[in-house]
Formats: sequence, C-alpha cells, structure tokens
Amino acid sequence: MQDKNKIVEKFIKERVGQGIIDAFGDGISIQDTDLNILYQNKVHKEIIGDHQGEICYKAYEKREQICDGCPVVKSFLDGEAHTTERTATTDKGIITVEITASPLRDLEGVIIAGVEIVRDVTAKKELQHNIIQAKKDWEDTFDVINEAITIHDKDFNIIRANRAAEKMLKLPFTEMFSQKCFKSYHGSDSPPEKCPSCQTLKTGEPTVTELFEPHLNKYLEIKALPRFDENQQQIGIVHVVRDITKRKKMEEELHALTLTDELTHLYNRRGFMTLAKQQLQIANRLKRNVQILYADLDNMKHINDAYGHKEGDLVLIEMAEIFKKVFRASDIIARVGGDEFVVFLIENIDISSEGLNERIQASIDDHNARNSRDYKLSISLGIVTCEYKCTYSIEELMSQADKLMYEQKKQKLIKS
Repeated sequence: MQDKNKIVEKFIKERVGQGIIDAFGDGISIQDTDLNILYQNKVHKEIIGDHQGEICYKAYEKREQICDGCPVVKSFLDGEAHTTERTATTDKGIITVEITASPLRDLEGVIIAGVEIVRDVTAKKELQHNIIQAKKDWEDTFDVINEAITIHDKDFNIIRANRAAEKMLKLPFTEMFSQKCFKSYHGSDSPPEKCPSCQTLKTGEPTVTELFEPHLNKYLEIKALPRFDENQQQIGIVHVVRDITKRKKMEEELHALTLTDELTHLYNRRGFMTLAKQQLQIANRLKRNVQILYADLDNMKHINDAYGHKEGDLVLIEMAEIFKKVFRASDIIARVGGDEFVVFLIENIDISSEGLNERIQASIDDHNARNSRDYKLSISLGIVTCEYKCTYSIEELMSQADKLMYEQKKQKLIKS
C-alpha cells in the first residue's frame, strides 16, 4: 500500500505542479484503494469542503461504512468509469453533485487509486425541476380549461387534446391522435365550408366562427389561432371550441319573444312584418299570387265590459285556434293589435276572397254551436289579392285589407 501511495503522490505532485488538476472547472479528488482522500483540488474543496486525509464516506456522508453504490468502489471492482448523483451537505446548504469515478493505474495496469470528478449540478437540477414543474403546470391548466382545445399540425392532424375536448368529442386522446380534426369534430372526410382552420392556415390570422354542428348536435363557437415556430413559420393551429348551445337556445327564445304574441302564441306585428316581407319577395320570384286577410273581432268591448278581460283573453285565444285550423302551416298568422288579426297567404291560391270568407265563417259557426254562451264569436274581414308581380308593399296591402274589413263592420252596424 505504501508503494501504491508513493506512486499516487508522485502522480499528484506532477499534475499539481503542472497546474493541470487545478485548471479543471470541476472538483477533482483522488482516493486510495482504502478510500482515504489523498488530494482535493481547489474546486473540489469549494464544493465539498476540505477533507484531505480523511476517509471519504466518513467525511462526505458521516457514515461508518462504505456508501451503497459507491462509484469509486465500483471502478475498483471492474476497472470501468461509473457516474452517479448524490446530495451533499455543505456550508452553503444541501447541494446535488454528479460524481464520476475512474480507476488510476500504475505502469503495470494495477489499480492503485480512484479519481473522482465532482460537478455541482444543483442549478441544473433546479432548472430541470422547474421545467418539469412548468410542463406539469401547463398541462394541468390545459386540462382544467372548460373550452375544448385541440392542437393541429398543418395537415389538420390532431397532435394534442385537453380533457374538455375528450369529453365533447367522446373520444380518448389516443383515438384522436393523428386523426383529422374535421373527422373528429364534423364526422366528415374533408373540412366543412367556412372552416376557420382553413382560413387561419391561409392568412396566418386568428379566425372565429359560430355554427350548428349536427355531428355533435351542438352550437359551437370555434376559434382557430395560428401556431408559429422559432423562425415565425406557421406550423399549425390551436383550435379552441366552446359549446354555446345554451346561449343559442336562449337567444332563440328571446328572439321568439320579440316575434310572438304571448297570449295567442301567433306572430305579433313585428314577427308578421318580418316574415311577410320575406315571403312576398319569394312569391314574386316564384310568380305566385298572394292574399292578405285583415280581421277584427266584433263586440270585444262588450265582452270585456260584461264578462271581464279574462273572458276577453279567452275569446282571443279561441279565435287564434280557429285561424290555425282554417289556414295552412305555410300561411303567416298574426295578432297585430288588441282584437285584430292578419293572415298572409302564399303559394297557389285556389279559393276566392268570398270562398275564404265563407270557410272562416263556417268554422266560427261550428265553434259557436259547440259553446253555450250568452254571446257568439263574430269577426269582420277584409281580404286583398295581389297577382304576380305584386308592386304593393306589405304595409299597403294591410292598409287595403283593413279598409275592406271596416266596410264590412260598418255594414253590420247598419243592419243591426
């Protein structure tokens, strides 16, 4: 052992004298085969502390026996280099070091000592930990977002999906991976019309659209956001989808409230004007005649005064039901005033104004016959027919029908 140590001491003296060992940026120590620390360079002492002359496991680990998996011992056993990581308690606190041990041989190849290179990797480990934690934080955030998010490459392949996307599409990510986005979201073999991803891939700008998706039976708001690499080259899409079904249904309900009469559930004046104007354009384009009927309930003031407004409301509801039975589903029926109704008829009109008047009166007579009241339902009507192409507006046609209705009401008053 003494001869071995002399050889090692000579090796150390030569290298130290040449400034070779201290030139390394890593900590270097040399231990004999009994694990006595024969030498530490300056960096090693800065990292671990000055323990020259001590036994390594007692000095570094405060142990009474050799450390499990000691890389120096391993190198003595097989003559190979071994690397491991350990934590060490120093004056600066607990640090993480990377230790690489290699055998030192004499001229005959006999192992006489071990060279241990120690590198402080605390900062590196902290950086790795921070990167891992940042990745976990990102993934956790990605998965708790309520919107369905999928990340696509330029060929529309899905390469990442959050849990909300899995829930919306009812597919695990393993089945979505590398599947075309339009297949997952739309059940189609090609992008749909007005595909926001197509637009974003074309322009490099964010695109937003709303649509009803039959494949999912949902109204969706879809945002396509461009993805760029470090060279600002577009590499794909971030696809953000929000289920707006509840909102759209609420909007439809609110819209219906603005177009529908609350009492009779017919269209109100706004609803009638909106739809009738559209249908008049269609009738002119299809070369078809149109009719507008204007009706006013007779004796409504008497009914309200004598029987109360609740009874008057019931009369209005009953009259609305009579109109629904007489006219077709394609006809537009509305309550446009307190006791005033209007109907817009389109398509092939095969009945005259007189015939239509008789049909309505027959339905009212039947209703009166089935109700034992002190009063009878009665209405005054005005009907205007406009042949293709009608040059009158809806307002003008309503005004003409209204005048005819009042003429009929006036004749009733004269006869009574």
